[in-house]
Parts: sequence; structure tokens; C-alpha cells
Amino acid sequence: MKRIFTAAAFALISTTASTFAASSVDLFEIQGYAPNADLSELSDHQIIMLLQIIHGVGGEGKKHQQVRGYLLQVNGESFLNRLFK
Repeated sequence: MKRIFTAAAFALISTTASTFAASSVDLFEIQGYAPNADLSELSDHQIIMLLQIIHGVGGEGKKHQQVRGYLLQVNGESFLNRLFK
């Protein structure tokens, strides 16, 4: 069942990603979960994924961890030093 929802989410993302443009509000919202993150090089798809984490289910602590984990995955281990300055 989880795979069906995941597949549906990716299908939705792939159809909406081409028309998505990150607004300053979206970036500000992501900055609230990773204040020192450099979001300038993220693709629209990556921003959509981060917003889905933020607006998804779960507690705030878990969302903070997921956002930071996703950014670490996207930017590599060197990002860890910048994230926790």
C-alpha cells in the first residue's frame, strides 16, 4: 500500500514539477527547518520534496530531521559542516 502512495506522489510531482517555480515563501519555509542551508542550488523537484516533508505527517522534530537528512543526501557530507555552524 505504501508503494502505491509513493508511486502516486512521484507521478504527481513529475507532472507538476515542470510548472513549479519556487517562491520566496517556499524557500523561507524550508529555511525554518534548516536555517543555515544554502538553497540556491536546489532544483524545483528537490524543493517540492522538501515542502512535502514539511507539510506531511509527523511531529516537528521528525520533520526537522527529515529536512536536514534530505539536504545532506542532496549536497553530500561537506554540507554537514555548513548546516550546523
